[in-house]
Amino acid sequence: MILGLASGNVYTFFEPKDHNKILELLQPLYSKYHLQALELTYSDVNDFDLPLTTENIAFLRQLKHVSVHFPFKIIIHNNEQINTLLKKAGQLCQQINAQFLIIHPEQIPSLDLIQKFQEKYHLNIVTEIENPKIFPLSEFDRFLKKSQIKFVFDTGHAEFHPPAEIKKFLETHQHLICEVHLNKVKNKKAHAQFFNQQLSFTFNHINILNVPMIIEELFEKENFSQLESEINFLQTQLE
Repeated sequence: MILGLASGNVYTFFEPKDHNKILELLQPLYSKYHLQALELTYSDVNDFDLPLTTENIAFLRQLKHVSVHFPFKIIIHNNEQINTLLKKAGQLCQQINAQFLIIHPEQIPSLDLIQKFQEKYHLNIVTEIENPKIFPLSEFDRFLKKSQIKFVFDTGHAEFHPPAEIKKFLETHQHLICEVHLNKVKNKKAHAQFFNQQLSFTFNHINILNVPMIIEELFEKENFSQLESEINFLQTQLE
């Protein structure tokens, strides 16, 4: 089992956000807990403006699995805008040897454009299951059947869907899952921690998956030690 962290777990720790400082903060946890995967959470277009240091690039390239999350705090208005962002994302993925780029389904303007960038940068573009208010499961089902694009199964996002619908959905599309985002819903919001809480019904679907598992939760700076508790807890649950 390959377990790792999303840089977004601690994105509030530095103002302005600084992925170099985030990676330096997380690296001791990789040594201590033998973590082997990392997802760079580029939530905003400005995240591309700060280049990674040589040391952080080397750290990322030696991991077994690296992915990049395409900015999601934006509204894409036209192909020119997404072309510019995809170019930056593609160059970053090549630099750090990322396995794939994750784009939310509502941000994919056309399959032809995605195919073009996959070929140009020799990278895989994948998508992610969403909250039904953003992208209903029935629509996501049709999208996957048409595109056969692989996707990230986010246990928190999936928790907003009825259990029976998720079960049926996975019976059809489980073979397309390429990564799991580990988090749960608390107070009607995703990206909460599992530690000291009841496991979600969606968690029960992932133990059989042989894909990288990324802890994608939100932690406060004053409670950074909770991240270690969560790593310990999830390593035990996923054994």
